[in-house]
Amino acid sequence: MKHLFLTAAGYLCMAISFSAVSSRAEAAAFFVSPIRVELSAARPTTALSVQNDSDHALVIQTQSIAWSQSDGEEIYEQTVDLIVTPAIFTVPAKGNQVVRVGLRRPVASTSEISYRLALQEIAGPPNADATGVQMLLRIVLPVFVKPASAVAAELKWEALMSPDKTMTVRTQNDGNAHIQIYKFKLLDADSQQMFAMQSTPAYVLPGQVRQWQLKPEAQLPVPNGFLHLVASTDAGEIDAQIALETP
Repeated sequence: MKHLFLTAAGYLCMAISFSAVSSRAEAAAFFVSPIRVELSAARPTTALSVQNDSDHALVIQTQSIAWSQSDGEEIYEQTVDLIVTPAIFTVPAKGNQVVRVGLRRPVASTSEISYRLALQEIAGPPNADATGVQMLLRIVLPVFVKPASAVAAELKWEALMSPDKTMTVRTQNDGNAHIQIYKFKLLDADSQQMFAMQSTPAYVLPGQVRQWQLKPEAQLPVPNGFLHLVASTDAGEIDAQIALETP
């Protein structure tokens, strides 16, 4: 079985599994709403709606995943911290299923905790004349558990220009909540001419660091050693001046 992993705007991940179960390539269509789960002491449970837009019933299984980061890498481990009901279910053709998600462990007092919730379509019995493939959909949602205290991301940015003219842009989240950076661009602080940009969405969890290797679009003079950063995030727009270190 082969897995193809895709990302959609950083909010969810979809994996398509292929197996020889039909005479042509087919893909079931199910959708989940909302696409982000938020839990807290004040709201320890929530509900998801799973909509089956296909012409046949779908069997879907859930999986709870602990989510952390280390040195910019994503770390996923199976967990029993989340309660998902029902854990496996059948959604009738053109039908809907409500799935409830709750937290089994106490809510942290100071920092947000992150999980992923996967919803995986289960293959039905193969047809006798199977010669093609069936595409099985897997949707993975982020789950954030808010602490009792106020939460906010707090980013510190820096940029380093290497001798080979590539740039490393680094941000550290010193806050107690995640932030999702959709895209950012760097401008010359004086002329506001585009210097470099990044458009691949990425999460930065509390206490973690994310960095990007960029190739500047223009070799601009930076006489005052600063760049103008404009970023779009799930916490709003960021407009800041950051130092550019050069060799």
